[in-house]
Formats: sequence, structure tokens, C-alpha cells
Amino acid sequence: MAERDPRPVRVLIACILSASNPGHDDGPRVDRLFAEAATPESMLKLTLVASSASYIPSASIERRHASFLGICHDLLHRFAGRVPDTIDDLLTLNGVGRKTANLVVTMG
Repeated sequence: MAERDPRPVRVLIACILSASNPGHDDGPRVDRLFAEAATPESMLKLTLVASSASYIPSASIERRHASFLGICHDLLHRFAGRVPDTIDDLLTLNGVGRKTANLVVTMG
């Protein structure tokens, strides 16, 4: 079985983190997250207390964690674990707007 390209999920999650923490460099935060969990399956196993604080801004940790879980769940159950490659499909994910969808399609 061929491995999935990790870029689309990385771009998607990085955009979501960036939206919750505008004006900051989220590269280190995304690096920490992907060191712990690089796939939607592994992200669903992360716990809010144990690891979320290292990659989700504290001001919105509960809401952002729920958003991550919802997106990962949708990716697994609606899209076979893959990030959709169309803007219309990306827009069906909770918390994904047009700007994020465009970035994922062009950069991911």
C-alpha cells in the first residue's frame, strides 16, 4: 500500500492553527504536533491535557481541539483518511473556509 502524502493534512492543520493565532509563527507549533501525530488517525488519539497545549493556543484550546477532532473524524470517515482535493469538498469540513480551502488545494 502506498503511503499518503503528508503535505495536504499538514497544510490543512497549519491553516487551522494559524487562524486561531494570527500574527504568530506557527511553524514550531505545527512541527511539534506532527512529531507527535502526523495522520488524522494518530491525531484522534491525542488528549487535550497531555499534548494539546504544545500546539494549540491556550486562549481557544477546547474549541480548537474539538475542531481538530471533528476534521480528523471527517477525514477518516468521509474521505478515507485523505484530505479532499477540491475546494467544494474542503468547505464541507467544519472550520474550513474558502481561504484555507484554497491554500490546501494550491499548497498541499
